[in-house]
Amino acid sequence: DHRDLHSFPTRRSSDLRALTNKTVHLLQWALKHTEARYIVKVDDDVFLRAKAVLDELETPALAPPLFWGRVSRGSKPERKPKNKYFVSELQYNYSHYPNFIAGNAYVMSRDVSERITAYATKAESGEQPKWLPLEDVQLGLWAFAAGVRLHDDPKHFLCCGDRYPEQASRRAHTPYTT
Repeated sequence: DHRDLHSFPTRRSSDLRALTNKTVHLLQWALKHTEARYIVKVDDDVFLRAKAVLDELETPALAPPLFWGRVSRGSKPERKPKNKYFVSELQYNYSHYPNFIAGNAYVMSRDVSERITAYATKAESGEQPKWLPLEDVQLGLWAFAAGVRLHDDPKHFLCCGDRYPEQASRRAHTPYTT
């Protein structure tokens, strides 16, 4: 009734290659059809504490330009072809990815969304290399190219316990564990 939630028709797919496409189209749709100052993207298995996010967005530390979430540092491309995260050397021929915001949940200010979709449009037209199948890595590449600073926040954004051992150990010591 409030028209503040939009669902895009997509096929349910385990193919990660569709995620970059869906995310770019989500950003383009939001830029075209809303006047939102910020765009929040969360996976369907993520619980968003909306009030906490909105409260933080009112602080000067999170003023635009903003790409806010959990930063992944020092990640290497997966070169084993049978791995679902496989990226060939033809697709990406460097030993490490630039830092990127983990794709499970993040917030982007409108100006950052505009800069990132501008790079995506160049890639679609053939002016830039083709998109990587990993949405968060690809957005990180475009953010890096656009000079966007990533705002890392482990307090509000948790991700991938095996990737971030310091968070996994904190969760392991809750009052509910034995």
